[in-house]
Amino acid sequence: MRRLTDYWLAQLLIFILLTTLPLIALSVVEAEKILAYTHDWLIFVIMNLMALHFVARKKIVKNKNASNIKKLFNILFSIVLTNLVLLAPLYLLTMLWALDVSNRDKFYSVLIAISVNMHFIWCIGYQMALSAREKSKLEKDNQKLNLKILAQQIQPEFLYQSLDNIEELIEQDEELASNAITDLAELLRYKLKASKLDNVLIGEELQAVKHMQCLANSGEINIIDLPHILEQNITVPPLCIYHLLTLLNQKIASPLFISFQIEQGKWYLIISDVLTSPRLIRRKILKQYEMFFRQDAELTYINQQLILSAKL
Repeated sequence: MRRLTDYWLAQLLIFILLTTLPLIALSVVEAEKILAYTHDWLIFVIMNLMALHFVARKKIVKNKNASNIKKLFNILFSIVLTNLVLLAPLYLLTMLWALDVSNRDKFYSVLIAISVNMHFIWCIGYQMALSAREKSKLEKDNQKLNLKILAQQIQPEFLYQSLDNIEELIEQDEELASNAITDLAELLRYKLKASKLDNVLIGEELQAVKHMQCLANSGEINIIDLPHILEQNITVPPLCIYHLLTLLNQKIASPLFISFQIEQGKWYLIISDVLTSPRLIRRKILKQYEMFFRQDAELTYINQQLILSAKL
């Protein structure tokens, strides 16, 4: 039931089954009574489906986000409510259907029992279908969100530039072209992975920067002792350092040097040779990762060094 039409198709199928199967069973036992009871049975089925649609369905949909226990109580309450709604119509139908007054009460009880069973099966089935639809919708929305995040993280200009560079390298040096393809694949893989996480290792961020630098044509970023940084179990928000260094790489033509150190219970990522204060870049990063910088993280500019620091 992913679309609204699925609900009505299901109702049509239920209507056909409830209408035809009992009549087929009756034809095996007493075929001569089919014409006599067809219209009455059709009215009975329509009454039940209308009650389920206008009463039970609205009640179940209203509590679709409730807990499982509350959903169960809601189903039971919906069954009771729909049968209360049908008490008077079913009694009128009994008066028309059962001509023998002595059997009328018994026949009325049978109709109520059939209705209860029908409503129980319908409500359980509708709740399961509704849960499946909600789960499918959440998965679809989550997939769209991940793709949207990924699209925002990978700039089309950078991607096109990388593909153009790879195309040129294929004609010049196949080994360099192969390395560039590997860097691009690793960068895309990391960005997709990072979009699904709350925190990533600082070494993974710098490794992604290294892949980006191998693909870019502008600027130069030198990471000092990357293997040592990769050993550190220190986490940062996904793509925080990557975005910071990408923006700096685009703005500053001179080489940047990145070092890492731990002192007095804090870690420091030091970006050297930043000749002028990158106010706009700093402001953008502080705003984009506001929660991270509220939790004792800092981004300061001192003596041509941009320093990202936080408590261990």
